[in-house]
Amino acid sequence: MSTSRGPSKINGRYHTTKGAIRETFGRVLGLSGVEARGKVERTRGSTEYHAARATGYAKGTGNRVDGGADRVVGAITGDSSREMGGKIKNEKGAIGQAFNRH
Repeated sequence: MSTSRGPSKINGRYHTTKGAIRETFGRVLGLSGVEARGKVERTRGSTEYHAARATGYAKGTGNRVDGGADRVVGAITGDSSREMGGKIKNEKGAIGQAFNRH
């Protein structure tokens, strides 16, 4: 279900919802095969969604670490451009973490 770029939150939500609908449909109509396939799709979709969130959080953490290092090096060396770039990257990482926090 995931794309070649890795897990996707949108794709994960789509399959979670679609699977839940199929699961309910199968349960209501007594179609155990449809219900089982729906449950599998819902579970896979949920797994992909959470994997995408974890990936996004990890990328945000990496940006915060890299940005913090650049900010410190820029401050020590007097390179205001590097210091500002580090600050921006650090903030970008904080936003990425907040957006993907559980």
